[in-house]
Amino acid sequence: MPSTAISRILYEHEAQVLNVWFRESGELYRYCDVPARIHG
Repeated sequence: MPSTAISRILYEHEAQVLNVWFRESGELYRYCDVPARIHG
């Protein structure tokens, strides 16, 4: 089931950064130092 809050998720493997964009606000949250095993 698609998220009603999140529009896009992008993981940058080399930088270990997880980017999450939200639908309503269009805001981007960047989570640093996220290991690949946590991202999935």
